[in-house]
Amino acid sequence: MPDVSLFESLCKELDISINELISGEKINNEDYKRIAEQNLTILFLDRKKCLLLKVVAEILIVFGLIIMLSMPDILKMTLIQNIVMRVIGLFIFGCGTILEYYIRKITYKMKK
Repeated sequence: MPDVSLFESLCKELDISINELISGEKINNEDYKRIAEQNLTILFLDRKKCLLLKVVAEILIVFGLIIMLSMPDILKMTLIQNIVMRVIGLFIFGCGTILEYYIRKITYKMKK
């Protein structure tokens, strides 16, 4: 991929749009919006960031499960504390699961 500062002059020289340069193909009007969104996703969320977010999501899932399933029993909590701890664990687990879902959705778009 050329440096971003060269995009405009390169596109003028090749007589193509920036979207066509990034996608590597001629784009018809029907696919323009879809391909533009994909190209923006690729530019702003590269694979390293996806990998980091994936690790964070997996850590949230694991900690959520540990908090939800083990901590109340290990700490010998009262019924109310037990319920609160399990809800917190469920919330953390849910956040990790939602993050994982969006990461998969983005990486799927990047592969297309």
